[in-house]
Amino acid sequence: MLLAAVLLFGGPVEEPAQPVEHKLCAGYVACRRAGYTDHGYVRARRHSWWEMGTGSNCTNFVAFRLVREGMPNRRPHPDHGARADSLNAYRWGLVYSAHTDRRPRTGAVAWWSRSRAGYYGHVAYVEAVNRDGTLTISEDSATGHGFDWKRISPGRAWPSGFIHFPQPRLQPDHSRVRHHAERHRVRHHAGHHGAKGPQWEAGSQVLMGRLERPPPSPR
Repeated sequence: MLLAAVLLFGGPVEEPAQPVEHKLCAGYVACRRAGYTDHGYVRARRHSWWEMGTGSNCTNFVAFRLVREGMPNRRPHPDHGARADSLNAYRWGLVYSAHTDRRPRTGAVAWWSRSRAGYYGHVAYVEAVNRDGTLTISEDSATGHGFDWKRISPGRAWPSGFIHFPQPRLQPDHSRVRHHAERHRVRHHAGHHGAKGPQWEAGSQVLMGRLERPPPSPR
């Protein structure tokens, strides 16, 4: 009745607010089937990245993504006067405050402080900054929510800040995850065209010195 009266007398009708968080997929298998890659973390999670706890947790996943993009598998030096020996998610934006601002960018770390995400805080990887002002993120969690991709809008789910670590060029380093430009099968041989040791297939990943096949790219 109230809505009919508003329409009858020409009053404004507000559209329902857009959700601040939209889950695009959830779970390693379901996300892959939907075209959203885990970037190989389903296998890599058994390793520690940046000395984070192994398994399904946000800090180890984000460290892995940054290593995959070319950063070394060691924690960056903290800001002057800060310490990086304890690096729960809520501390990332504090320890690396010199690299943290409010401007989202693809490849940045989305960071939630305790006031936004509870006692441990949270971090995620910014996969895209969309034209409508939303963010597409990938994340993992030790709280039981697990791996997923989300689209988030400004509001209560918005990160406290964004951490922009310098991204060095990829170098041959078995402590990183790397991609190779030429497509050749893996061969272990010596003396072939003067080569010694293994040759890697393009698109493969070296995880802690072991060759892994890449996950499918997101659609």
